[in-house]
Amino acid sequence: MPDAEISDNIFDCYEEDAASSVEVIRQWVQELGYSSAQGEDTVQGNALNLQIGDTVLTAELADNSSAEALRDLLADGSLEIAMQDYADMEKVGSLGQELPANDEQITTEAGDLILYQGDSFSVCLSRT
Repeated sequence: MPDAEISDNIFDCYEEDAASSVEVIRQWVQELGYSSAQGEDTVQGNALNLQIGDTVLTAELADNSSAEALRDLLADGSLEIAMQDYADMEKVGSLGQELPANDEQITTEAGDLILYQGDSFSVCLSRT
């Protein structure tokens, strides 16, 4: 490419160190002038990337039809959910459409994402 520029601002990382280098990689990408969320897929394998403000978090999806339907929904692009506080223990927001339910009795932990009534997400803030 005749207009290509070669930069001396490179990042070197061994494969076995990649998982523990995520923050360093994000900082390097930002120093290059890119957003760390730019170009990230919302769903990668069994992981769901959530952007809250400028922070990107990763959640592990369950292996069920609800998660598969969510993958299909996100294949068309990202989804924004406005969430409301519920009883100071969770945030709840509508997906705008219903997904298949896979109801089961569980004990939630802070940070768990739950499909709620088939059409809403609930983010647990404390153990319930």
